Amino acid sequence: AVSSFETPVVQSSIPLIQEKSHLIQSNAIVSQINMLANLIGPLLAGMFYSAVGKTDLQGVRIIFLGCAICIIRLSAKGTNEVMKPGCFRE
Repeated sequence: AVSSFETPVVQSSIPLIQEKSHLIQSNAIVSQINMLANLIGPLLAGMFYSAVGKTDLQGVRIIFLGCAICIIRLSAKGTNEVMKPGCFRE
């Protein structure tokens, strides 16, 4: 369900951050990463679920969410500028 929103956004943002000469290669790399995530993600999730169990899974999710929020806040710290289209081409 989430991929139906995420995939078009990722695919449409590639021309904004990549030069036209590298566009085909960039699309291929993004597609490969997406396919690997679709194959490896459920496998790792199943192994993790069987190792940790249902009761401890909620605590682990909270820890991962907290780490993700910290990473996002640290990476955004000091960036008050709005990114313009094509800003990565410089």
